[in-house]
Amino acid sequence: MTQIISVSPSTAAYAAQAYKTTPRSATALEQEVANAAETAKADNDRLKAERLAIKSTSLDLALLTMQRRRETNPELVARLYAENAEEEEAGEDR
Repeated sequence: MTQIISVSPSTAAYAAQAYKTTPRSATALEQEVANAAETAKADNDRLKAERLAIKSTSLDLALLTMQRRRETNPELVARLYAENAEEEEAGEDR
C-alpha cells in the first residue's frame, strides 16, 4: 500500500532548511588571532605570522581531556588566599 503526500513548495523549503549546514561564525578570540597574523604579515614578521596562522589543536585536546575540577566555595577560596598570603609574607621575611 502506498501513501501519496502532497507538500507545498514553501513547506518543503522550510523543511529542507533543517538539513543545510550553516557556517560557524568565528569567535572573538579567533578574530583577534587572525588580526594579529595579518599585522605580523604586514610587519614582515614571517615566523610570528606562521605561528598565528597554524591552528593549534593542543589546547583543544587539553580542554577535551581535562579532568573536571571540584567545585569551590567562598570559604575554601578565602582559606587558600590566606594561606598564600602567609607564604608570601614568610618569603619576604627571609
